[in-house]
Amino acid sequence: MAITGSGQNAVAQTNSQKFFSLFLPSAIALSPPLLVDSTSLSVSLSEAWIVIKEIEFESQEVSDGAEVDGDEVELQGPFYVDLLSNAPISFGNVSVPETGIRRIKMKLHEADSLPASAPVGLTSKSLYFSGTVNGVAFTYAADDSTELEIAGPNPIVPSSAQDMLVVIRMADLFKKIDLSSILVSTDIHSGNRVSAVGACPLIDASANDLYTCFRKGLETEGNFGNDDGDMDLDSSDETVD
Repeated sequence: MAITGSGQNAVAQTNSQKFFSLFLPSAIALSPPLLVDSTSLSVSLSEAWIVIKEIEFESQEVSDGAEVDGDEVELQGPFYVDLLSNAPISFGNVSVPETGIRRIKMKLHEADSLPASAPVGLTSKSLYFSGTVNGVAFTYAADDSTELEIAGPNPIVPSSAQDMLVVIRMADLFKKIDLSSILVSTDIHSGNRVSAVGACPLIDASANDLYTCFRKGLETEGNFGNDDGDMDLDSSDETVD
């Protein structure tokens, strides 16, 4: 499982997930995409990284106090995934039970050391984007080790005949966030959340800052399911959404 920021459809994908087995390669991506925000401002990404340490599968869609822990997969990481790279990196093989999965949780990890290819901006971060909005430089960084969750009401059962995919559509993420408040070079992080009114109503109507929009948008614009072989999730695939 990996996450990519490719072209129109950003895909976090497995290449070889089979019955009871999940093979986790690196991101498969196109060149850094030209995107637009909710006001049609042009957005260009030059870096997009995520650091993942653990994965957990749950049969329930929503977390609550009575939740029974799912089948947790502890990766021998952390793994530094360049979302705009096509260089394969194996996360290893893990077992996934043949039960209905409605939610996947990916535990993020603060980067304590960097691979040579990673940008300095990823230091002590679990998520890092950099690029431009209408020609103005911006970065987004998260320094927490919380979980990124993708869920839906439909149970997905692992199948020996299909790959399991997690898809995060970067184009949809940026298209639902109003970045017009970025008028000068801006670093978005937990200490500078960048206040904005109505910044992303289609992601979270109560959000009043860009940091929240990005963090929650990574989950709302994600989907998880069984791929029919085209390395994407569309109307012909079984998905949790």
